[in-house]
Amino acid sequence: MTESDQAVERLIAAVNRLAEAIEKSTIEREGAKEKGQEKDSPHTPHKEISQKENKQTNRGRARRFVEPTAEECRLYATETGRSEAEAVKFHDYFSSNGWKVGGRATMRDWKAAFRNWCRNAGLFKPHARQGVTHGAGEDAPSAAQEARCNFLLDEVAKLREVKNA
Repeated sequence: MTESDQAVERLIAAVNRLAEAIEKSTIEREGAKEKGQEKDSPHTPHKEISQKENKQTNRGRARRFVEPTAEECRLYATETGRSEAEAVKFHDYFSSNGWKVGGRATMRDWKAAFRNWCRNAGLFKPHARQGVTHGAGEDAPSAAQEARCNFLLDEVAKLREVKNA
């Protein structure tokens, strides 16, 4: 099986998972509707509210962040052509710290954070910093990534020397 055939198979699998997730969500929403427990979601029409109520609820407040599921992260990674493994790492990391950015502020846009995570992933891989040989299935860091890592390591060493002096 060629590499392009494998990519097509992975894409088909991701689309099937997405279809299952949508179907499950629809069934849950319909069940909640029948029980009178319908939740507001981006897919359901919002209740009509007066302008006064709208001003009171939106005054000075940002929209509440909704944590994505691991499956949502994987689906987004597939949709954008990124690694599902990175999506799992991203979800695990931010789940462990309460979806805080910099340890303080609550995340506002997880999709933007994931894109940044992927963009910067090469700088934080242990093998890129320590020169470990690459095993099967691992991508070797690019020359630019290695140069950037070496530069940063040199800067850290200089800062330690200044601090210890």
